[in-house]
Amino acid sequence: MDLAILEQKFVVTTFGLSLISFLIFLISFIFKRKNKDKLNHLDSFGYVMMLVAGISSILALATKAIATKHVPWSNFYETLILLSVLTIFFTLVIYKVYKHELLGLISSPAIVIILGIATLLPPSFKTNTPLVPALEHYWIKIHVTAMIASYSCFLLATATAIAYLIIHSKFNKPLLVSENNDSKEVEDVEENQHLIFLDELTHNLILFGFPILTFGIITGSIWANHAWGSYWSWDPKETSSLVTWLIYAGYLHSKRNTKFDNKTSNIFVLIGFLAVLFTYYGVNFLPGLHSYGFNS
Repeated sequence: MDLAILEQKFVVTTFGLSLISFLIFLISFIFKRKNKDKLNHLDSFGYVMMLVAGISSILALATKAIATKHVPWSNFYETLILLSVLTIFFTLVIYKVYKHELLGLISSPAIVIILGIATLLPPSFKTNTPLVPALEHYWIKIHVTAMIASYSCFLLATATAIAYLIIHSKFNKPLLVSENNDSKEVEDVEENQHLIFLDELTHNLILFGFPILTFGIITGSIWANHAWGSYWSWDPKETSSLVTWLIYAGYLHSKRNTKFDNKTSNIFVLIGFLAVLFTYYGVNFLPGLHSYGFNS
């Protein structure tokens, strides 16, 4: 079988497995809401499906590497696959660490969207082509990996921030359980606990992703100097990455100094990810040194 066809089959398979995983987590969530007193093992099955999806995504990346004979994250399509690999990996780790019932339901749609986009891209984005001269350097392994890893953290942080805002829109003040608890009061307390958990997880994800982004920008400037003779040229992608860095730095500063309430902080996270999307995708429509790699 042709390696290009095999690689795309792995991508489609990963998409299908991720979608199944999301549906399992969704069914599990609905089941738990209706049967709180009954033990539910669907989450574990959803986790296993996500693990298999992760293996499939790694195989897709490995097949692409063999076909292209270079690191398989030199263009938009390839970095989407890398983004899915890292997002699945981080999801599995976070799920094991926190074991929270909402994690699978929150994170799996983000993975499905990434792989859905990769699957639907036209063939011109998926062709196996040699590296352009500017990319023929070992910094591609360091810089691009760091940037995509930070984007993965911010993607998951955005998913948890959206979940926070959805729950907050239905429940916007903490309630204490009285001595005469009724089901509504217990539900309110559970929702409040979810809010606290989601806000903390969002903060931790950005705390983890921010230094990786910083490292990625620094290594990118070193690579730029090697390739173009200048550490910083205010190229659209460079400028946008700096704006992204400043937004997340502002978020972390606000959390440290409690200048914003939790709702505002989570909205700030969404603004940060809009900057990530522009840095990752939007700048490809602007002229600049990073305009290659969008498609072939």
